[in-house]
Amino acid sequence: MPPSLSKKQQLVSMTVSQDQPTATKNGSNPECTNTIDDSSTQHERQEDNMKKNWNQGMSALMESFQENMDHIQAAYINQSYDERVHEMCPCSSGNLRLFRCTNCWIKGVQCSQCIVEQHSGLPFHTIEHWNGSYFEAATLADLSVWVYLGHQGSSCPHSKKEFKHITLLHTAGIFDILVNFCFCNGHPENFAQLLDLRMFPGSMERIGIAFTFELLDDFHLHTLTSKKTAFDYYNALQWKTNPMLPQKVQDCYHAFL
Repeated sequence: MPPSLSKKQQLVSMTVSQDQPTATKNGSNPECTNTIDDSSTQHERQEDNMKKNWNQGMSALMESFQENMDHIQAAYINQSYDERVHEMCPCSSGNLRLFRCTNCWIKGVQCSQCIVEQHSGLPFHTIEHWNGSYFEAATLADLSVWVYLGHQGSSCPHSKKEFKHITLLHTAGIFDILVNFCFCNGHPENFAQLLDLRMFPGSMERIGIAFTFELLDDFHLHTLTSKKTAFDYYNALQWKTNPMLPQKVQDCYHAFL
């Protein structure tokens, strides 16, 4: 038989058991649970305060835009016209200002000669032509701008003075370009000449479609970041090319795949 506890030992044991927190049936400590609940509630309050402050900041920011909305709308609408259109170009060519580039930072209207000279090394830019009522889409190929292959953009000394129409898919849209291949002795294959100027051919033999490296890199980035499909990306290219009638744009979807 174990010896009986003294009254003093019994009192100490009772005091210790009263001081210890009572555990629930599942073994959890109610005081710890309360601490966790309080922490969660405090975190939720902080999130609510952050959202409230953010919404108030956005409201104040939007108010400044609302106050200047008339000016913003007018500036946007003014982009569809240029008061200098149909004026004589200051280049002394005697041509009227009827063209402008949509990719160049300064979108002033120019004559056909000036627009060609400024874009001899920028064949992937898209231009517009004033038709008497509004600016309509045009291409540098319409102005006989050639893309020379095999000589880093310069014309080939043995060129046959022949050009080939190629449908080019670029980040700016889908449009035709005129290419002139190199015919020097031992010249590279046509597809290799395109690759040298960062254009990926749609075929190795009969080249009629090409894709710029910039477009392929851009599509790859979209698939990585937003999981965009080839169909959606190509559909956006059609809208860029012709926002009014995207279905009228040449169908190159299967070649893009």
